[in-house]
Order: sequence, then C-alpha cells, then structure tokens
Amino acid sequence: MALALKQLIASYRSDLDSPFQKLRYQVRIKQGRTFDRISEKYGHHQVRGITAPTLLYWYKVSGSGGRTAAANEMIARLRALFKFGFTLLEDPECRRLAEILRQSRFRTQGPRFVQLTAEHGLDILALPTSGPIIINDVTGLPWSTTEFRRKWRLVAKEAGVPDVVKNRDSVPTGTIVGGPDQAPVSQRITLARIGQSLRRGRR
Repeated sequence: MALALKQLIASYRSDLDSPFQKLRYQVRIKQGRTFDRISEKYGHHQVRGITAPTLLYWYKVSGSGGRTAAANEMIARLRALFKFGFTLLEDPECRRLAEILRQSRFRTQGPRFVQLTAEHGLDILALPTSGPIIINDVTGLPWSTTEFRRKWRLVAKEAGVPDVVKNRDSVPTGTIVGGPDQAPVSQRITLARIGQSLRRGRR
C-alpha cells in the first residue's frame, strides 16, 4: 500500500520505538512544530513519488527570504524521518530517500563570529532578576519559548545588540565562564556535547 508522507510522520511521532519518543519534552515540541509544517504543506505526497529534485525544491521554498536555518531544520527532520521509515518500518522507499539525503549537501549559515562579551554579561547581571520579562505579568506564568525569544529580540534591538547575536549564544558563553569543571555546567544547562559549545564560545 502506498505510504503518504503525513502517515509516515504520524508513525514517527507515535511509534513507541521511534527515536522521537526519546527526545526531551521541549525538543519534541520544537521538532513537532516542524513536522506540522511539513505535513501541512507536503503531507499529501506519496513517499514513493518524492525524488531528489523534490527535496531540493522543498529546501529552496523553505529557505526563501534568507530562512536558511528553517530550511536546514526541515532537512534534518526529513533525514530522521526517512531513517526511521527505513530501519523500523523497513520501507524501501524510505531507504532510497535516506540515501539521497545522506549524499546531499545543503548550504549552511556558517559560523557567527560575534558573541556576547564579558561587558554584556556584567550589564545583564545588573538588571533585575524578577518582573514582567521573567514572568508574564498578564498570565502569571513563565513566557513560552517562542514568545520569550520574540521579546528578547525586541529588547536586544532596543539595546543595540547586533542581529547576528542570538539569545542561544548565552549558552556557550556560560560554559566558558563556568570554569574548568564542566560536569556541573553540562548538567545545569543539559548539554550533551559540551565540547562543541566550548569550541563555539572560543570563536
């Protein structure tokens, strides 16, 4: 029976043996949004009808307007999806697509060489640690990840922080100032590959 992409996505997200089930909750939420977008736009496609040009076209559409990160996120999710379909569902079409994506190379954003400095950190420490920016003064609950990111960018723009500096840059910066004992830092910020973050922070 022909397998539609949206059916494969549903199986990947619900199968108890799927790697998706082993992800942290917040990661599942983030990746789930990407799968929702893929399913909404391309879920009607039959897996057997997807080709290398199809994937390249999807990548270009997703990355239009400079949204390279979104396009790369989509490709990463498709790689995981087709690998699941090949290894656990034993679908030959998923094996074909997994091999196509394994051999394909897509443009990346490249490293960013502007990072948070010690002076930025001191300025941040001088700010209040409570108030509306920490807790939503309307709901009384912590901000959602998406909304906090949006608020952070508004504040950063007002403060003159360059657009190339991202909120997540505080993670590698924190690993640098955390000292030589990396284990407590890794546990605190739940980094599986702290060495990679350390390399980013040294750029």
